[in-house]
Amino acid sequence: MRAEEWRERSQRRGLPVQLNSNIAYLSMSDLADLIETIGIERKWLSWQALANTLHGIRDVRDAVMHNQLIDQRVLTRLYDLREQIYAALAEQG
Repeated sequence: MRAEEWRERSQRRGLPVQLNSNIAYLSMSDLADLIETIGIERKWLSWQALANTLHGIRDVRDAVMHNQLIDQRVLTRLYDLREQIYAALAEQG
């Protein structure tokens, strides 16, 4: 699993990794794929839609992680995603 590889790489570089769960080492694409798999297995359409949205904001994540500026339009997309996340979680109970 790629998360384990990232964790091991961080540990080799002397970073403290024991407090982080494996999800902390997932890329945005990995996270979207995981959410999509869960959505398909459980037949949760909201999670499948959320996975598509996460795939769509990979560029935003990359820009932020590389200290690039983003505009209000992008921030609005992130706020919309937040609402989708809350709705998907609430739907599951």
